[in-house]
Amino acid sequence: MIDFSKFFQCGKEKGLDPYQIQYSMTDETSVDVLDGNIQSQQIGISQNISGKGLNHGRIGHYATDRIDRNTPMEMAQAILSSAQYGKHGKKSDYLSKKMNYPEVTTALKEFVPADLQELRKLALRISSETKAMDKRIHQVEVSVSQVKGTSLFANSFGIQASQDIKIFSGSVYVVCKDESGDTRSGWRAFYSFRNLDELYGRSQKASKKAIRSAVDFFGAKSVTSGDYPILLDRRCVASLLAFYIGQFSAKAVQKKMSLFAGKLGRKVASDKVTLFNDPTCLSLGASNFDSDGVPTKKFDIIKDGVLTNLLYSLESANIDKVEPNGCGSGNGNASPQVLKMAKGDCNRDQLLQKVGNGLYITDISGLNSGIDGMSLHFSLPCEGYRIRDGKVCEAVSMIVVSGNLKDMMENIVAVGEDIDPESVSGIVTPSAVVSSLSIAGE
Repeated sequence: MIDFSKFFQCGKEKGLDPYQIQYSMTDETSVDVLDGNIQSQQIGISQNISGKGLNHGRIGHYATDRIDRNTPMEMAQAILSSAQYGKHGKKSDYLSKKMNYPEVTTALKEFVPADLQELRKLALRISSETKAMDKRIHQVEVSVSQVKGTSLFANSFGIQASQDIKIFSGSVYVVCKDESGDTRSGWRAFYSFRNLDELYGRSQKASKKAIRSAVDFFGAKSVTSGDYPILLDRRCVASLLAFYIGQFSAKAVQKKMSLFAGKLGRKVASDKVTLFNDPTCLSLGASNFDSDGVPTKKFDIIKDGVLTNLLYSLESANIDKVEPNGCGSGNGNASPQVLKMAKGDCNRDQLLQKVGNGLYITDISGLNSGIDGMSLHFSLPCEGYRIRDGKVCEAVSMIVVSGNLKDMMENIVAVGEDIDPESVSGIVTPSAVVSSLSIAGE
């Protein structure tokens, strides 16, 4: 697919030692349908290559999506120029010993590829059937795509790693209108690593959930401001964990930019909480190597509330004189490939009983602006349902949930068993009950 030897030859000529390269190729076919009409369709291949090299103790970087016979020399020259102003680096921060890479499951043998005509037919079918599900639906937008991709890593020490992905993905977006003319929207995504039949089956569930997330909130009102016990839907838990987990990067801890500096081996969350990295599961985020070329592995981050491991890149591992754990994400930073929260032993009814009288939050917005990544304080618009005597009652909206993610994780009193077997996102969690969060409403 790509001849790395030419890149390393040019890198050697420019004095790049060590020199590492990452390459990705994506072959995608996609269709977008709006109200039963094809709006766009695309068949295309995209490529990207990036490099990092060391010259006289300084690091240079370069990335491009233009790859031709001149790219190896142009890339080496650009990295050399970048290194003149780059930060100091060490050879030890480049992987020099060959290691065994785990097997990933993102390109299944049973994957059955489809052509554009088949994708068109499926997208139109999903659009038509979704429209017929509820008379209040005013607009339906459906996207369906097939992606086949390859990621490669190589460096001048002779290290090479690769992985493939084959997946069908889709999304459904609905706009609903009630008798008064008010509109509400809903959205859900769906995936399959196998075939279009499975994708279609999952699209039906996604459409129903998208519609419900719209129509349930016609006429929804706020609640009295105060502190409430809260049941967080698993999608909300996952959204919040995306900001929480950055605190466990070893680089952040080393720079004293983490609230958990010095907390390794100590209790940092409720004993109901176990978080772990699961990098080779069936997921879009799965990978058998990190940005440093280090093999990934499964390990606990928090076990029964106790911080057991930090997330290490090769650079941060060298500083702490420990083995890296395959979480490098570039520039010395680290993050999990697929973060999972272990499921608990409570079913939905038991979770509701734990709340008693409170709120069930099903959707949170404003995440990019409503969470302070340093302090972990948050204030986020949300909506959901009132819980009365352990039963889900009327929908509520126009409310804001506030708190601190660190405190929230310490105050989880129950975890559900409702891990989504169809979820292939980079963060997979069950629902969870928090003893108290602040709600701003009426």
